[in-house]
Amino acid sequence: MNSARRINKAHRRSIKKLINLGWLSHDIKNLDHRGKVDAIAYAIAEYQRHWGQPVTGDLTKETTSHLERVRFCDRGDRDWLTSKPLIAPMPKWQKTIRSARKAALCRWQSPNVSFFVANAPNGYTRSQAIEIAQNSFDTWSSASKVQAGLAPSMNTANIVITFGKVDGVNGVLAYSELPCSAGTDGIVSQVYDKAESWVLTINPSVDDVSLQLVMTHELGHALGIDHGPVGNIMAPFYDPTVTSLGKWDKNQIRSRYS
Repeated sequence: MNSARRINKAHRRSIKKLINLGWLSHDIKNLDHRGKVDAIAYAIAEYQRHWGQPVTGDLTKETTSHLERVRFCDRGDRDWLTSKPLIAPMPKWQKTIRSARKAALCRWQSPNVSFFVANAPNGYTRSQAIEIAQNSFDTWSSASKVQAGLAPSMNTANIVITFGKVDGVNGVLAYSELPCSAGTDGIVSQVYDKAESWVLTINPSVDDVSLQLVMTHELGHALGIDHGPVGNIMAPFYDPTVTSLGKWDKNQIRSRYS
């Protein structure tokens, strides 16, 4: 019996990540042991296929390391692929929903949005954080009709940016809602991990994290865009070498605010 066919402590962290990223359903707990191991093996194979790894269905060293990469945020990989996480091979109805979702874009009704920055990361002022937010919005505005302005208060903003606790250093860097998943108040909330070593430059050193790069990614979510392919700002993994919008990014923002 190989590693993918056993559920042990060494694999629980990776399995939990597959669930959190949408590759496995929380409903897996309701399956019998055979069902669990089959669902896990299938999810691993789908993950490997999607990210261009050898498809084995096993938790290989390459796959485990890939799951541990630093991510912009905790939105799942499958959010932009399907409507539901996998527990078994994708049924026909789910493929149909994948196509249907393309026609129902998540967006604000108007390209004119407002934001409020509640605080700042350690070592920086709120004014500096506001400037970075505006610069990040400008990146999206350069490819679309999006226009963002500073709101006078939290209650009057479309998007509220705060710095607080997420999961500690070098894990998930931030969290953001989408406009179609905002709370009853209609405000999209974002939290950036105060534990990270934030810097304002777009080209940080290896030990630092670019606030503008991460904020550009998270504000992409706040404008309605889910995760996209590698090589784009909206790819799920933090990559300091990708500092400008990719073709996929531009297509997504223009499809919402052109």
